[in-house]
Amino acid sequence: EAQWFVLKMLAFNKRLRLLAEKINQGIEFDSDHLLEKHFYTGLLMEASGDTATARQNYELIAYMNPFFEEAVIHSAEFISLRDGFEAYKILLSALEINPKSIKLLKAYIKQCARVELNTYAENSLEELKTLVSPEEYREVRNQYDLLVKEVVEEAENF
Repeated sequence: EAQWFVLKMLAFNKRLRLLAEKINQGIEFDSDHLLEKHFYTGLLMEASGDTATARQNYELIAYMNPFFEEAVIHSAEFISLRDGFEAYKILLSALEINPKSIKLLKAYIKQCARVELNTYAENSLEELKTLVSPEEYREVRNQYDLLVKEVVEEAENF
């Protein structure tokens, strides 16, 4: 069980070279850890520049387990580079199944800003306000407002 925790921490902290080394030491991914295998493969392929293989792995896990928040969020962020609305759908689907996740809610709010679904973002910000400290809410709100401004400026310069 400790080896799975180590892999998760390495992935979470973006220590990808160490992650690859640990995996290459002969870790066998059983059926209970296939989601992690696809996530780690996606991270390593993305880092090596193989974005097609990375995307395949992220697409496999994007809708599989909304309780593996880091994998869902990273998958959505990667997919958002090409398809913002697909990323939005990934996060929406995850929130429908895991509605108590503050991490997913924050990612969803940011993705709403990216695809200009600001009414949905505003509703979610109101929900977030009841779940986090005032300081954390202000931080997320400021990030959201900045992102909305960037999206508007990008559209104007297009």
